[in-house]
Amino acid sequence: MYREDNNNDKIKGFVKKAGKGILCFLATLGILFALLFFACCIPKYKIRDNMLESANYLLENEDLFHQLKPGDRRTEIHNYADATTLNILYSVDGKNLLWEVVMSPFYSDKMNLEKSVTELLTERIRFERPTDTLYDRYWHGMIMLLKPLFLLFTLQQVRWIFTGTLIVCMLILTMMLVRQKQYLSTILLWLGALSVQFWMAGFCIEYFPVFLITFLSSVCMVLWEEKRERIIQLCIVSGVCVAFFDFLTTETLAF
Repeated sequence: MYREDNNNDKIKGFVKKAGKGILCFLATLGILFALLFFACCIPKYKIRDNMLESANYLLENEDLFHQLKPGDRRTEIHNYADATTLNILYSVDGKNLLWEVVMSPFYSDKMNLEKSVTELLTERIRFERPTDTLYDRYWHGMIMLLKPLFLLFTLQQVRWIFTGTLIVCMLILTMMLVRQKQYLSTILLWLGALSVQFWMAGFCIEYFPVFLITFLSSVCMVLWEEKRERIIQLCIVSGVCVAFFDFLTTETLAF
């Protein structure tokens, strides 16, 4: 009888934790999607000037795979992907906003391979070209952060904001580890960060969110290291956020 009651308690405990995990998953996804939708409600005329200046800058001053230090691929900025993201960002601005958020329309001149994506971005904004292609196979949650920022800043300024944010997060995490006398972890953290030149993620829109999520999750892990249930919920939130934002090969950092 005792064993049966014990097994029932374990099952109930498992179901309860699983239920909390599912609710945490749905709540996180719902909040992120709502924030994305409200960000997309910003009319494009309010960001047009900063977007056009940014597009002109990319077209005139940087290559599709621009290297801040020529010959060093560790300093490479992937403008190919970022220009497409900006094209979609500017294009999500119609009457059927929910459809546009999901389907991600953008201007590609019918996939004209003779034009670079930075040329297409510039044409989209300068001449208000209509959208002609959908990027629905890929999710662009990064628009949630970018569109409000373009109300006040250009792409060049956004890059420095992102870079500064990563550096501040790195310093905060370092101080927290040092206070807990986790000196080896601190050294390994910096060796890993320096080896991949983590600050470069601030210059690449596609890579920034996962680095930021990783730093913020790490800070929370240090704060809640003895609270197992909260850590599990944090892992769920982290996973949903990584999948929601625009990501490529950096998602494994979240682990």
